[in-house]
Amino acid sequence: MRTTRLTAVLALGAAGTLLASCDSSDKSTSPQQTSSGRSVFVVATDYSTYELQRVSGDSANTPASNVENVADAKGGGVAVDASSGVLYVENQNTSEVVAFRDGIADQSHVVFDVNVGKGTDVYQVLQVGNRLFVDRLETNSILVLNAATGDSVRGIDLSANANSDGAVSPARLAFAGGKLWILAQRIHSDFSYDSGIVIEVDTGAKVATRGVVLPTQNPQDLAVLGTKLYVASHGTYDSVANGGIDRLDLATGKWEATITGLLPANKPLSNLVAVGGKLWTIVALDDYGTTSQAVPVDPSSGQFGAAAGATKSAAGLVTDGTSLWLADQAAGDQQAVVKLDPSTGAVLGRAKTAYAPGALAVLP
Repeated sequence: MRTTRLTAVLALGAAGTLLASCDSSDKSTSPQQTSSGRSVFVVATDYSTYELQRVSGDSANTPASNVENVADAKGGGVAVDASSGVLYVENQNTSEVVAFRDGIADQSHVVFDVNVGKGTDVYQVLQVGNRLFVDRLETNSILVLNAATGDSVRGIDLSANANSDGAVSPARLAFAGGKLWILAQRIHSDFSYDSGIVIEVDTGAKVATRGVVLPTQNPQDLAVLGTKLYVASHGTYDSVANGGIDRLDLATGKWEATITGLLPANKPLSNLVAVGGKLWTIVALDDYGTTSQAVPVDPSSGQFGAAAGATKSAAGLVTDGTSLWLADQAAGDQQAVVKLDPSTGAVLGRAKTAYAPGALAVLP
């Protein structure tokens, strides 16, 4: 069984047409940023009603406001990302990527609405300049779009990194040191895993070469801190030996070490966030993951610190560069988006959500 960071289904109108693979000019401009203030977006659901909700400003002490109510799309999941004043909503079920200007989820603010391939399992989009890189788990390529129009520019072939079943399973993207970094899970047809791979590629490339094979399995997320790239891997479900946080050097692209620290029984990991000179990740604090919390990791010593306070069921974690924002799926009226101090883990505020919160994104 594979793990994902997606927890809700979102339907946002009719899908666009399948994108062509022809190249186009790199001279187009990105959507203009016109938003003011900071907003944290969260997908929340009780699995019959689905909402895209917003926590506005720097405070998390007021209830999250509803942005859009949507119907159950019958399976799949949703991710949200944000960049340059644009909120991106990625619907696994319909294979849509919808871009909303100023984070306003209505038709008058749609920048584009495109379909990125039926059944491709879109996981993440990452904007770099005037290009939007689309990560789809069930493909062996990264799709590159024009960030202003949603038109297809090209693909980046990742096939050199496939496992014996021919699967690459790209799961996460990051941009650092002028390069695109791609994290691949390499999931087999029986849902077992090969070792994860980190693939380094030029943003203008059409083909990627073989990446760096990790000693860990089932990688979930990656983060950049200083001159290093860190990868959080959950590992398999029957061993603590093949999970941990791997460290790679950005300049050389080489693997350096695996941080294991004080791993709990079911070990990390889902999200990995770098802020304030620390790494933060979500760990399960018991064998079955019924209690999960955000935990800091000292990148120099590799030790896991004390879990952030007053959270019981962490399901998502992002940073705005100053604070941490966590989706807490605790039962009853404790479900909330929680603002945390990354230096201490102290709770700075809680914005209650009507349903269980999941995927998060920050729009500056």
